[in-house]
Amino acid sequence: MPSNGGTGDSIIGTGGTLIGVGGTTSVGLGGDAGTTSGSGGAGGKSAASSGGIGGTTMASGGGSAGIVGSGGLAGGGSGGAVGSGGLAGRGSGGATSTTSSGGSTSGAGATGVDGGIGSGGSTGSGGSNATGGAAGSGGTPSWCLPLSAHPQGMDWAKALIDSQIRANVSLTWAYPDGLFLHGVCLAYKRLGDASYLSLMKKWADANLAGKTSYNSLDDMQPTLVLDDMYRETKDAKYGTAPKAVATRLEGDYPKTSDGGFWHNTGATNQLWGDGVFMDLPPYINYGDLFNATKAVDIATQQLIIYDSHLAAPNNLHVHQWDGTAGKQSCCEWCRAEGWYEMALLIVLDFTPTTHSNYNALVAIAQRLAKGLAATQDPTTGRWWQVMDKPNDAANWLETSCTAMHTYFLSKASQKGYIDAATYAPLAIKGFGGEMQMVSNSSNVQIKNICPGTGVLASAADYYARPPATNDNHGLGAFLLMYDQLTCR
Repeated sequence: MPSNGGTGDSIIGTGGTLIGVGGTTSVGLGGDAGTTSGSGGAGGKSAASSGGIGGTTMASGGGSAGIVGSGGLAGGGSGGAVGSGGLAGRGSGGATSTTSSGGSTSGAGATGVDGGIGSGGSTGSGGSNATGGAAGSGGTPSWCLPLSAHPQGMDWAKALIDSQIRANVSLTWAYPDGLFLHGVCLAYKRLGDASYLSLMKKWADANLAGKTSYNSLDDMQPTLVLDDMYRETKDAKYGTAPKAVATRLEGDYPKTSDGGFWHNTGATNQLWGDGVFMDLPPYINYGDLFNATKAVDIATQQLIIYDSHLAAPNNLHVHQWDGTAGKQSCCEWCRAEGWYEMALLIVLDFTPTTHSNYNALVAIAQRLAKGLAATQDPTTGRWWQVMDKPNDAANWLETSCTAMHTYFLSKASQKGYIDAATYAPLAIKGFGGEMQMVSNSSNVQIKNICPGTGVLASAADYYARPPATNDNHGLGAFLLMYDQLTCR
């Protein structure tokens, strides 16, 4: 039974304009040639940077890459001084800098966990960033981009959803459609477009009863949209199907000997990495909305159980563990990893820091971030269909998992679970790579999406999956990524 669906890449070419540490990072569209701007703050005037983000190429793919200067994360560029926090941010107290060829580094601006760039100029001696990712006054957090830095300066989530509404797409009780509609909900919260709530409501009102039985984790995922509708409307009718899922999970749904939920009732003793997104986000949202007190305990423990069986030596996960055979499946499938990562962060959203499983989940997030950093394609910023085999000629860069990993690295940086100075730049690079796969703002197309995929026997079988365009696995994951990577 196909269990995975990922997010589509967005096409923004590698040649976007990148600005050094004092400015913003923008992503070019469709491979336009990139330029390098100075790293000074708002007061800086230099055109050629010597203090960019990490001295790496942050956008690549369609055209010549926009090269970022070599000054390192904390470095000051030629267009104004950068506070000692570097990418972690300047406080708002500093005076506007003058243009100086070396950009002096001032001393006492404290860095936040994942703060952004403060207002232009040198850091005042008392400037500081709030823990958790707030930027200095007027600045941009390191884990997202302002809309002005997106391709064509436009909102591609809005363009995608509007395209789908115009096409009058058919949406059913299927987890890729549920993922897409949850992404629509996030866009509705950000943009307030009533037509997005109408799209959700039309689907929800037609699917109030859910499924007659829940014998697969896949079948549970669409109840997340009903949770979303209840959160927006407080109409009790949207709680019926989510309650049925909670009752099933808390009751007689089959489990492995150590308590992990089987992927479906026919997959005896099998844990699939994608399964945790199918049941845990809707279940923990239901627990929050309806005071189901077991939800946090059960959801956090499931993630720990799954991780214990799926963990690979390179800090990632294999696709599946078969408890009957006592062995892992062949491969580290990219989207299965992405499903697990997104579920992990959604569950952490509802887990108190005092909970007994909280630290274990944060440790898993930190380990997975290391695995993602080691397997991100350095040229495009995307990730491979089989993550640990980049040199196989038949392997290909997949967009749905790229969106998922980008979402994970950005949000985990924002929340302080992982080191933002290390991982937020990788999220920005992933966003640029994702956008390379997106085109046509009037009828958005996202390509290189793996269709629904079950557990396969070999890497060659995963390579052979036919890349699709506008599969909802990809569209939904794109919307979650886009919401996370868009600075408010």
